[in-house]
Amino acid sequence: MVDQSTDRHAGEWETSVLLFVEEGLVGKTDIYENGGEMKRLGVVGDPRKASKSKGEKYLDVVVREIERRLKTSEGFSCNW
Repeated sequence: MVDQSTDRHAGEWETSVLLFVEEGLVGKTDIYENGGEMKRLGVVGDPRKASKSKGEKYLDVVVREIERRLKTSEGFSCNW
C-alpha cells in the first residue's frame, strides 16, 4: 500500500496509523514543507500525505494478514 523503500520512519504510513490510533500523538505535519528539514529530523517519507482514514485501512490490512497467517499455521486450530 505504501512504498517501504521511500517511506520508512515518521512518513505517510506511520503517521497515518498514529492519526487513527491516537491522533494527539501527531504534531503539525505542515512544518515539513521543506524536504531537507524532514531528513534532518529523521523523517523518511512524507507525513503530509498521511490521513486518519489511510491509517484505518493500513491497520485493517495488517490485522487481516496476521489473522490469515495464524489460521494457516501448522498446529494452530481455530474455529473463527
